[in-house]
Order: sequence, then structure tokens, then C-alpha cells
Amino acid sequence: LGVSSISWAWGVVSGASEYRVYSASSPAALYAQRPTPDWSETGLSTNTAYGIEVTAIIGGVESLLSASATVYTQAAAPGPLSVSAVADTHFALTWLTNGNPAATPYEVSLSTDNFATNVSTPVAFGDNLTAGTTVLTGLSVSTMYQVRVRAENGDFVPTAFSGTVSTQTLSAAPGNFAGSAVGVSSISWTWDPVPGADHYNVYPASNPLSVLSSPVSTLWSETNLSTNTAYGRA
Repeated sequence: LGVSSISWAWGVVSGASEYRVYSASSPAALYAQRPTPDWSETGLSTNTAYGIEVTAIIGGVESLLSASATVYTQAAAPGPLSVSAVADTHFALTWLTNGNPAATPYEVSLSTDNFATNVSTPVAFGDNLTAGTTVLTGLSVSTMYQVRVRAENGDFVPTAFSGTVSTQTLSAAPGNFAGSAVGVSSISWTWDPVPGADHYNVYPASNPLSVLSSPVSTLWSETNLSTNTAYGRA
């Protein structure tokens, strides 16, 4: 059994010289003639149901059809994974579905020790996530996470896990950020400390990509400003 093949087997019929394999959905369609009670069907679609019925040939006479049997091919393992939109308590996860049909469900597992002991399943198969993307929420700030994904076929058989991808959530934003004019050309900016921070970046509110200063404390005095002029910082 694989993503594109199924190995079929059935009980030996005493005196049978041959077995004939038919489609369960169209018993007039002869798939194979076999001297032994087995057959490997190939060239199939991923995670798709296939059914057969079998007859035995005894003394040149063909028996009635057996009861039908239906099996799903395996789902394909998803991946590779990619992470985007990383924030302090959430990030987005996306993966390739690798030929799985649209109804294939996925499971997402999360760890902070590379799946040694600390493992959670924020998205279980029972959640019926069938898209190749999700957003993981409720995470701890400034924490390194490893993520992996697997798929499940229509017979509830899971695939192997994808490769893992790692990302670290962002630190919490400093709270109570405020400025106070000290004179006609300076402003004192203050904010709450963030646990674990070794420095802070101060940006112009109008251009949060340009760092003005990187103080190590929760106080920064900005000088050489214009008199009676508004300044915004973040």
C-alpha cells in the first residue's frame, strides 16, 4: 500500500486454477487474472478509495463474485513547511499538500524541546483542517517553537511527519511608553521593562523601520529638538 498503489490479497479457494479481479463499482470491468490469491494495483490517485471483487475459476467454471473490499491509498506526507507573520503570541504556518485531494485532513503538532517530551497538538485530525495553512495562537512570548505536520487518509491511517520548522515568537511590546518634555529642545521617553530584554529600539512613529536609539535601560533622553514641536516615537 502506498500513495499510488494497493496490495490486495484474499483467501485460497480449493481447486481454483485462477482468480479474476473486477472493479467493485463496475463488476463487468475485469482488472486482472491471477494464478495466486494476490494482486498489486498501481497507478492510482493519492488518498482515494478503490474497491474490487474476486471470482475463482474451478474446472473452467467461474464462481460468483466475492463480497467487495474497499481501501484508500495512502495520503502523501505534507511539506516542506514555512512560517510567516510571526508575532508575540502567534504565527502563521503553511505547507505543501503534495498531491493530496482537497478533503485530506492535517494534524499540526508543536514543541519547545524538539519533540523530546514537550509536545502538544494545537490542530488535531478531528478538527478537520483540510487547507495547507493555519495560524497557531495562544503561544508564549519570546519562545522558540518547533512545528511538524502530518496527513491522514480516508481509512484514518496517518502519514509520517513532515520535517520540522523552527521559529521564535517575538518579545512582548514595552508597555506605558510615554514622553515628557524636559526643556525647549529635549524629551525624556520612558516605558515598562520587558523580562529578558538586553536593549530596546526606539523608532520614529512615522517610520518604524529607522532606529533612532538602542538604550539598554527603560529611559532615553532625546535632545537637539526644535522648540514647541510635536515628536512621536514608538
